[in-house]
Amino acid sequence: MQELIDAGILFCGTPDQVYVPRLSSSANIAAAWASIIMMGHAGDLSHEDTVENLTLFDKEVLPRLKEYK
Repeated sequence: MQELIDAGILFCGTPDQVYVPRLSSSANIAAAWASIIMMGHAGDLSHEDTVENLTLFDKEVLPRLKEYK
């Protein structure tokens, strides 16, 4: 997984870690808008944690992407 993160293919972390600087670069923003695939759950993550992940993306990351556009 670390190789995907290092290559800029997979983004993991808090909203600030995900957006800045990874998604805010012009090269990554074009790729992100072309195909964002949100995986807000994996393995044994609880329903509550999954909802929290999706909510954080919706409220903290997506508005920043829309502003950048």
